[in-house]
Amino acid sequence: MRECVIIRCLSVGARERQMRQILTRQFGADSVYFVCDSDCEESAHLVSLPRYLASSGFKVNIDRLGWRCGDHCFYAILSKSRDHDYYWLIENDVYLDEPAVGKLRLESAQRCEDLLIHGFAAGASGKTWDKHYRHYYDEPAYGGLFPVVRLSHKAVAYLGQERLRLAQRFDGTRYYPNDESFVCSRLHNNGFHCGALQATTEGYFNLTRKLEKNVAPGMLHHPVSTCPREIVNKDKRRLRKNFYRLRWARVYRFLRASYRENNGDGRLLARYIAALLFLS
Repeated sequence: MRECVIIRCLSVGARERQMRQILTRQFGADSVYFVCDSDCEESAHLVSLPRYLASSGFKVNIDRLGWRCGDHCFYAILSKSRDHDYYWLIENDVYLDEPAVGKLRLESAQRCEDLLIHGFAAGASGKTWDKHYRHYYDEPAYGGLFPVVRLSHKAVAYLGQERLRLAQRFDGTRYYPNDESFVCSRLHNNGFHCGALQATTEGYFNLTRKLEKNVAPGMLHHPVSTCPREIVNKDKRRLRKNFYRLRWARVYRFLRASYRENNGDGRLLARYIAALLFLS
């Protein structure tokens, strides 16, 4: 079984190069690619997603198209390399180490589904993405969490054709299916085999941000960062919005989850509270 892996990122820095080293030891140097959501200098194993979208017919007038529709990364790499049975996509804010990648590969070697994704289930993750998908397709929506995804060659080829047809149908509204709803729904509703990854369920793999120093090694975690200020800055707008709209239960649940998933990190909790009160 031939597999390759795509590292999805904004640019290639120290963290991305470290990920590539780990993944290269598992997949081989010729099977690891970067797809950057920026106008970067391209090479044999690095693709600029904006350039690819502009030249391939996938581009539509949607804000943050590369972020919203990460499935385009698969089509970009398929256009460069068609000799793999399966294509992995891993986002750069996923924590991984040698044992974690080993568990991922051990599981994937035993499974033959066209789609493997964390938390595959009926219903897109929230009413917004369900509404966006059903704006174009009169069928049930499915979803999962997209930071670690494996697709078969057949699934990537099929989805590329479907996404191109959808781009041609784009009606200029803000409605446009994101990666999770489009990939999970089109595949499940059209006879492909879909399943949930098990390796991702060992660690904290969700939308609560974690500091790398707080996560358990040997497991996959998401999202992870090395910078506490970056983590708080990404969350503080939503946190303040909920607080000043008197959604205090949401604030409490958010802070509790952050504290638990960051191994009781009191300093990070204090940073969140300071940001909530406009003290930082």
